[in-house]
Amino acid sequence: MNYNEVFEKFLNKLMVQKLSLVFIVLILTFSFEVNSTATTTPSLQSLSVSYIHDKNEELFINDVLALSFKSISNQSSLGINYDTVWYKIVISAPNQIKQLFLHDKLAYLSQQVDIYELTKSKQIIKNSYDLLDKNSANKLTGSTLVYPFSILPNETKTIYIKNKALAHQFLDLEIFNKRDSSQALINKNFFSNVILGCLFALALYNAMIFFFNKKKEFVIYALYLLNVTIGLSYLYGMVFHNLNNYGEHTYWLNLTAILVSVFLALFVQTVFETHKTCRKIHQGFNIVILIAVIDFMIAIFISLPLAIHLVGIVFICSFSVICYMAVYYYKKKHPLIKIFITAYSFYVIGIVIVLSTFMGYIPFNFFTFHASGIGILIEAVLFSYLLNFHMVLLENKVSLLVAAQNNLKFIANHDHLTGTLNRREFMEQSEAAVSLAKRHNETLSVMMIDLDLFKKVNDTYGHHTGDAVLTIFSETVKSVIRTEDIIGRIGGEEFCLILPKLTKEKSFLVAEKIRKAIEAKRINSDNYQIKQTISIGLSTLTNKDKSHFEIQKRADEALYEAKNKGRNRVIFK
Repeated sequence: MNYNEVFEKFLNKLMVQKLSLVFIVLILTFSFEVNSTATTTPSLQSLSVSYIHDKNEELFINDVLALSFKSISNQSSLGINYDTVWYKIVISAPNQIKQLFLHDKLAYLSQQVDIYELTKSKQIIKNSYDLLDKNSANKLTGSTLVYPFSILPNETKTIYIKNKALAHQFLDLEIFNKRDSSQALINKNFFSNVILGCLFALALYNAMIFFFNKKKEFVIYALYLLNVTIGLSYLYGMVFHNLNNYGEHTYWLNLTAILVSVFLALFVQTVFETHKTCRKIHQGFNIVILIAVIDFMIAIFISLPLAIHLVGIVFICSFSVICYMAVYYYKKKHPLIKIFITAYSFYVIGIVIVLSTFMGYIPFNFFTFHASGIGILIEAVLFSYLLNFHMVLLENKVSLLVAAQNNLKFIANHDHLTGTLNRREFMEQSEAAVSLAKRHNETLSVMMIDLDLFKKVNDTYGHHTGDAVLTIFSETVKSVIRTEDIIGRIGGEEFCLILPKLTKEKSFLVAEKIRKAIEAKRINSDNYQIKQTISIGLSTLTNKDKSHFEIQKRADEALYEAKNKGRNRVIFK
């Protein structure tokens, strides 16, 4: 076993422990995030949030002051049809609070954010944030828009936010005092970091496996994980919060949503070998890849927002083909399909929850926002199990193939009845043994054996009894000789043995041992008890011998001499 195989087995041995650890870390981190969020949310002030839809983007701050707003939660999603929305935030504070901080946690998902602070003297303070400008980092704190404002004791402060969304209208607002504001920024994205860290670690792990086993399904899976990690890093604001990277170019990270279906299709095609097992499914995934590539080209050459809106078509096509594939392989009882269905179900559930949140169909909260990441991480863990099981199946398949090839080779080279070498294979091995002995100047003996009066056994007791005699004879001889000795059946009842490194005296002792062992055997057949004897001719390698034929010829002459002298004896020549 080479180094690569040893290392791969070591990695596979640790897979169960590592992937189980992912679940434990995820659960503990989720609990910590929920608890930390609860503890950092201050109860020192109250805020109410309401909104109005600016359908035609015609409203100005003086216009909205007189309009009626609709009340919503401070964590909300209005869907994709709300391009521009005005939010009204009313904050009331107790006596001791003088400076507060408004956190817009999802500002990075917007194109433009304008904040209007209404002072007690009816003045309006405006602050604008262009999120597609690479210099936005100078105005934001990580991925959070932090707006500080002062409030007098028992004052009610009103702040208006004009939010122009990139695709979906999201709102996640919190009010903090100075201490809690800093703590909230520290705790922000902790759970997201764990999800992305686990996905990235799994991507590296599978890339490492590919480096050693060269199986392309591992590199495809690694690219799939890396792709979703990049996509989620945009959704969760990691690109902005951790890398402090802003600008229009970051919006191009949404292309990962298109590539997810491509890598998933390639992964399924490779693992399930659809080009061999079902051409229809294979072609279906090729169509999905083609549609995704077309959408990718639309993003590059026509419109990125249009391509992002068309991602749903790619997802539906991929989902349809995968559902058909799942039914097909489930009926075929494919060993991997149950794991795949379970893993993909978590992925679909997570995506559906997030999309429903984006569309405003279900409430926006911590869980629904992270549902896709949780679903993809669980899918990633199960897919890793699937790949491990896939490799086990391949190894078993290879083992069976090798066993079948070895069996065919054994059948081709051995006598089917006695299990000894057939004439052709014996001649090849005996020639090699003689050449080796001559090269190293070693001794070698050849033994010719004939079963005495064997034709009479067949004629008297039948061929089935003769076969039993031959089988018992070969088993007896094998129990006496060494593993390096070579035995072959070269005729009906004639056998030949090659005894490397044995002198005349030692080979004679072996021959006598074989002869006595056969003579002592009692072979029961039907109601008869048969006693079989053998005659043996011996010869050893000399300097004049050029091939094994010359030694075998002398041993054959010695055998005939043994038979002529009354059989059941050993003669050397």
